Amino acid sequence: MNNTAIIVSDAWETALPNDIADYPNLEKEIRVYSEYLNYVLHHERNKGTTIIHDPTNRPIIDAIDTDGDLILEWRANEMVISNDFDRYLVCGFHYGRCIYEKTKSLSVLEKVGKEVGAIINLSHWFFRDSVQDRAEFWMQHKNYIWTPKEITPVNITLVN
Repeated sequence: MNNTAIIVSDAWETALPNDIADYPNLEKEIRVYSEYLNYVLHHERNKGTTIIHDPTNRPIIDAIDTDGDLILEWRANEMVISNDFDRYLVCGFHYGRCIYEKTKSLSVLEKVGKEVGAIINLSHWFFRDSVQDRAEFWMQHKNYIWTPKEITPVNITLVN
């Protein structure tokens, strides 16, 4: 049995207006990436992985199928999630921003022996961010790479 939960962060139906003003292609980029995520999520569901969507109480983009998946709610600015899984891996939008915040929120589960981290290659980067700006934090936390065969822990190291 697969005791992993993949949490899809903020795959919103629409981007924030100020972000679209700064980056007009953002919604198209989100849609294309969501279609890829949808393919991966289908594959993972078939392997028995639980998919959890965390849209921070906003509508989820229609490019991602949520049938049979869990949808998280936020109450009083806190994520409501069970500790039924051994491993909680966050992906989606955006690495270094919301994924960072959701991983930080889930870190309380590490105190009870749960594994928490981010799947790098299933996480979109925000147009304002660079690897150098965000790598310092992520080097201190668990990161993973997804392949159709497995999800593997990796270390992040910047090369100068």
